[in-house]
Amino acid sequence: MDVFSEEILYHYKHPQCSAPLISPTYEATGENVSCGDMVSVTLSCDHDTVHDVGIVVSGCAISTAFGSLVALAVKGRTREEVLSWDDAHILSLVDGEVSPARKNCAFLAFRALRKALLK
Repeated sequence: MDVFSEEILYHYKHPQCSAPLISPTYEATGENVSCGDMVSVTLSCDHDTVHDVGIVVSGCAISTAFGSLVALAVKGRTREEVLSWDDAHILSLVDGEVSPARKNCAFLAFRALRKALLK
């Protein structure tokens, strides 16, 4: 049984930036094939800076919460900076641990966002 931190539960129940953007600069989707969680990412960028993001997750608490946390983390950041982030950086967005079995859920939104920025 997973025990979620208050931060994970908050972002699961109140995801930030959870609506798709109308006219995105970049967009991509992702899927966790092991559980069926899905994500759609839309980004608005100007002069290589992320100004707005929409991350729509259909999935578990971890996928949804990390979608919200990633959305908040990328706003105002440069494309280059965001692309330099690794899995450890994504895990550092939340206090506490994510079990090894749930790490693919935690990385789902970021991997789709990365795919969008690499287009």
